Amino acid sequence: MKRVILALTGPAIVFFIWFLLLCYEAIKFNPPSVFIACIACGFLLNAAKPLYLEVICEGVYPVGEGITIGLLNWLSNCVGLTFLFVMMIPDIGVYWMNWTVLGAIIATFSILLVFKEESKRLALDRGLKQEPKTDITSFENPVYMNQNKDWITMNESNT
Repeated sequence: MKRVILALTGPAIVFFIWFLLLCYEAIKFNPPSVFIACIACGFLLNAAKPLYLEVICEGVYPVGEGITIGLLNWLSNCVGLTFLFVMMIPDIGVYWMNWTVLGAIIATFSILLVFKEESKRLALDRGLKQEPKTDITSFENPVYMNQNKDWITMNESNT
């Protein structure tokens, strides 16, 4: 999955650099080139987004997917709000936005290059690993005491 994400994000960086060069008129500006660069970059980055989430969920397993995705969405919203609040600074201009987006794409690409992909859930499904003990029976619980795995209430255990 890591290779697929890299194969999607790498060309997206190229298309975004092409877009930047068009914006700064380093290469001849023409509307069809801007459309192609923006649509290709947007398509590639949005195609990689669910794969990024899947890799992250796989990497932090046995933490629940709901907790992981909730935290990632919260962080994404915080970064987005910061991005929007910076635009409220008077006379800041708009060119910083392009460089910020390019930096974010390159940062995620770089982090993914050094990320070691492990398939913990897949190994568990195939029976290569044992499931981590996170249920209530794995801890020393005074209420759950007998071998037949019948629940004993506190009142019954005292008698």
